[in-house]
Amino acid sequence: MPKLGDRFLNTKGEYCIIKYIIDNTIKLQICGKNSRIEPWEIKVFNRNTRNRNFIKIPFPKTDRTNVGNHLMEYQLNIIGKTTVDTKSNENWFTEWTITKEEYDIFKNYALYSLKKVFKFNNTKAKESFNWFIKYFGLKIKN
Repeated sequence: MPKLGDRFLNTKGEYCIIKYIIDNTIKLQICGKNSRIEPWEIKVFNRNTRNRNFIKIPFPKTDRTNVGNHLMEYQLNIIGKTTVDTKSNENWFTEWTITKEEYDIFKNYALYSLKKVFKFNNTKAKESFNWFIKYFGLKIKN
């Protein structure tokens, strides 16, 4: 059974992330140049996974050594990009933006991750998150 945040590679070589699971439907974020969200029925998606049309990509366990990279990748995944895409666009930091709703999703996830990985309290997690956003955060769309 697929879970929220699972990562896959499709037959076109596109990086795919499960963004939402609602009832019998999965919303799959396809990353890269042709970024889009595709709805899939869970049964059909599972059948395609067994047929190797989608290959699951294991994501390394988040720890103190890679939490920054993990948060950066997660933030970019929200807008349908990956850290690999940053190599093909020198101005990615100024051009790519995030909506307020996406920012809130990222903030909640980041605070949870920082508390879990570093055993931070709320105050320390918020301080660390604010530092991360200041130096690595995408700008919020108006």
